[in-house]
Amino acid sequence: MTRISQLIGAHEVKTFNFWKAVLGEVLATTILIFVVTASKLHWPGSDDSSVAVIRGSLTSGLTVAIVLETFMHFCDCHINPAVSIGFLVARKVTFMKVLALIPAQCIGSVAGSGITYAITPDPMKTIFQPFQLNELLSPWQGVVGEAVITLILMMAVLGAIETRLKTCYMPSIPIGLTVTVGILACVSIEGELASELLTLMHSVRLR
Repeated sequence: MTRISQLIGAHEVKTFNFWKAVLGEVLATTILIFVVTASKLHWPGSDDSSVAVIRGSLTSGLTVAIVLETFMHFCDCHINPAVSIGFLVARKVTFMKVLALIPAQCIGSVAGSGITYAITPDPMKTIFQPFQLNELLSPWQGVVGEAVITLILMMAVLGAIETRLKTCYMPSIPIGLTVTVGILACVSIEGELASELLTLMHSVRLR
């Protein structure tokens, strides 16, 4: 098998493990998006906006860590299209795998947010409005900020799973902490544009 064939990974499509990984990606992303969107519900008399930001950030980071520990033993568990593309660039996953994982993540995103939407009272469905960039920022500034946070996340993921170092036996912990720090750093600047999947979720009409 040539090097190009290995990078494309067409041979994987016929294997059971390939589709098990795709199904695992759907389930993992569904759980993640359900918990994250549920944590953003603002019930009457609940905490103020600053506390809500901390709650949402901790919920996102801890959920990422839990989902990784739960699913990493039988699927890739990227739960983010940017991570899948980063793994492809780093040649740690094949092109065909990424081509299957990204739609799986999108399906999981819509399914997870759909569950939250179904159990959310009508007056509280404002979280399903489109994301808005901070009015003081230009679109290019928003893009740069998002790119930097995504780069930091990708570096943390690749560093945490580096088996040659053998210094991190639970890669989910530094990855989850990176997600938490990234959201805390950019939530007031980027208008919570911390996930491509959440952006997709907000663009889908669930009515």
